[in-house]
Amino acid sequence: MASTPFIGTRSLRRQTTIVLVTSLLLLVIVLIFPLRILLLQSFAELETNSMQTDLDRVVNAVQTEQNRIDTALVSWSTWDDTYAFIEAPEADYISNNVGDDVFASYKLNLMAFLDQQQALIYGRMTDAGRFGDLPAEFLPFVQQVPQLTTFSDPTQRNLGIVRFQERIVLIAARPIINSQGQGPIRGTVIFGRYLDQQLLDTLAATTLFPFRLEDAVNPPSDLRSSMQQLSAANPRLISPIDEHALRGLQQINDLQAKPALVVNIVRPRTIYNHGQQALQVVLILTAAVTAVGGLILYVLLNRVVISRVLKLSSEIKHVANNLHERVAVVGNDEVAGLATSINQTLAVLEQAQRATNAAETERNQFQANILASQAKQLALQDQLIQAQDVVIAEQATPLIPFRDDMLVMPLVGAIDQARASQILRTLLQGIEQQRARIALVDITGVAQIDGFTAEMLLKAANAVRLLGAQLVLTGLSPEIAQSLVAFGQQLDQLTTFSTLQAGIAWSIRR
Repeated sequence: MASTPFIGTRSLRRQTTIVLVTSLLLLVIVLIFPLRILLLQSFAELETNSMQTDLDRVVNAVQTEQNRIDTALVSWSTWDDTYAFIEAPEADYISNNVGDDVFASYKLNLMAFLDQQQALIYGRMTDAGRFGDLPAEFLPFVQQVPQLTTFSDPTQRNLGIVRFQERIVLIAARPIINSQGQGPIRGTVIFGRYLDQQLLDTLAATTLFPFRLEDAVNPPSDLRSSMQQLSAANPRLISPIDEHALRGLQQINDLQAKPALVVNIVRPRTIYNHGQQALQVVLILTAAVTAVGGLILYVLLNRVVISRVLKLSSEIKHVANNLHERVAVVGNDEVAGLATSINQTLAVLEQAQRATNAAETERNQFQANILASQAKQLALQDQLIQAQDVVIAEQATPLIPFRDDMLVMPLVGAIDQARASQILRTLLQGIEQQRARIALVDITGVAQIDGFTAEMLLKAANAVRLLGAQLVLTGLSPEIAQSLVAFGQQLDQLTTFSTLQAGIAWSIRR
């Protein structure tokens, strides 16, 4: 059977290509996005855990140094010679035991012996190789930090961080007892070491990575906002600086539980960047496999299904206006079954075409009748709505003739712009028709007066005055009067009464 080309024969291939490409893209998206989230989240958690470990190592290194100072302090605080020295100070104890080599050996910067009354028995300090006595402000400083000299039992130790002379000091304090570890406690011995660059180098060598210890009281300007987020409940903050660097902050408190130091570690985001590179490789491989598989699938679909369907479509186009003709049936599969079904449908359509033409005429006439009926119904509804609007407007602004020369208008509910115009129009028309000399407007039923309502009442009073009448405002409560004044309206332009009865009585006397 000869057939003419079908104009839309290429649309099936195009649509198949679009569906196939879209499906493969969706498949890639469904695979890649969860994989991206899971992988990057895992790498982010891994670098966060690594940063937490580094922060813990720095904190542990600082605590280790504190424990080292405290360990050196033990032999001095539990020594009979020290116990006797506090009771009866002698120069021999100092000359024999407290030499310059002791500071160097224990890596100390200050040493102090106090009795039970917190009086300084002996104190000495060194800084950059220069030795000297403790300054006068040392005792007031000790008194401000009671944790240094307050002990609940002879074995207690107090160690931590303090700020002395604007410097950070690692400090340890123990009670002075005898060599048997018994009291009574005769005083306190204190060892301290400045947190200087030498100590920082020692801590960095211990942790095997560089870091900084920032002053929590005077933080650097670039870290001020980040350090403000630290607290006792949340002493640690780990956040990326950018795509290439990660910052970790850890707050360290002093002996009085106040922020003293903040550990600052900056690390390259090596783990996270490796994760992104791995994800890119996975994405490329997934896209390549999907593209090859999609191409193979498209070729198979084109040969087995699309070409035959397009040929069948071309024949259907030819017989579309010739219901007595039929399409060719080739093969014994679903496409051939579709051709057979089409031929059967063409036969049924040929028989039903005549009946359809007759029914179409009848249906058109029926639809025309329905449309005409609906138009009439809509017109009646519009008339009813307009009548209802007129009734509602009249009920919203009732005008009651009280006498030949007096009208009463009670207002109830909220007053908007449309209702205000209706009120003013009804009032003026009533005054003109009744030739009234007094119009009483009762606002007892108005719950709230706003600036717009107040301005409307003043405009009504002026308009009524132009008609030769007078507007009397009744039902004015103290609250509404205050509202009118608050909105800047002058009440002296209105004749007002608190009740409608009072306004009527006044009008009758007039």
